[in-house]
Amino acid sequence: MLSRIAIDDFKMKNYRQQLQQKHELELREVKSNNDDELQRVIESSAHQLEEMKRNYDVQISKEAEALEEKLHNVRLSAKQQLSAEQKAAEEELTKFRTTHHQRISEYKKNADLQMNTLRKQLQTSVETVHEQAKRASRKEKEGIST
Repeated sequence: MLSRIAIDDFKMKNYRQQLQQKHELELREVKSNNDDELQRVIESSAHQLEEMKRNYDVQISKEAEALEEKLHNVRLSAKQQLSAEQKAAEEELTKFRTTHHQRISEYKKNADLQMNTLRKQLQTSVETVHEQAKRASRKEKEGIST
């Protein structure tokens, strides 16, 4: 009877360990995806900034005097565009992080629920075994006294 409990306990510990490993793997994957996406956003922004600088230099070299007013407008537009793109990138990153944290919280919540269920099952099993042992002991005592 005790070996069955030990086996059940071992199985539950093994299952818990597997769940933890699974969740850790998923967490690493989400973090990796987050890092990859962040790197892509950074590289894209840097590429776009370099592209804008090249275009700016070409325009200045071709039309220095005629484009002075236009250059001012391009600078304002580029600054607004860059700010908008940075804001959009920050919002996207914040949204991604929020989703990431929600997933982690959900995984933790599910793991806690599963652990609580397993604990309750273990407690029920222990109580059942204890009751059976009490009954067997009573029967044995009744058998001895008669």
